[in-house]
Amino acid sequence: MNMAITAIKGYQKAVDDYEYRQNNNLCWNDDTLRYENTDHPQPDEFMALRIRKMQKIAKNLRPTLLSAKQFAPNKQAKEKAQYAIELYNACLGKPSWKTQMASLFLTVTAVKETSLFNNGKTYRS
Repeated sequence: MNMAITAIKGYQKAVDDYEYRQNNNLCWNDDTLRYENTDHPQPDEFMALRIRKMQKIAKNLRPTLLSAKQFAPNKQAKEKAQYAIELYNACLGKPSWKTQMASLFLTVTAVKETSLFNNGKTYRS
């Protein structure tokens, strides 16, 4: 859950920073190694690529959220999974049909594997 939450928060922060710099005519200065105000702003191609990569990482983690919530070991973990789901929905919108199917498949597979592993029994250490 921590990895998924970090991924989506990092993606959103990068998008917010990128939009802020675009709206305020800030451009990377290779000499000073920082963003500075300019009369001739240009798109930050490096950040655009980085944001796309961050979004891909977050989207790859998204199908695990339902399964993580379903198999959470306690109430706190279940709430954390729900929080992650809400973050993803707020940032990326509702999951696509493909993502929903991947999530469902992962959860069903986990249920099957758990029942085979436990052979119908619950083991506690």
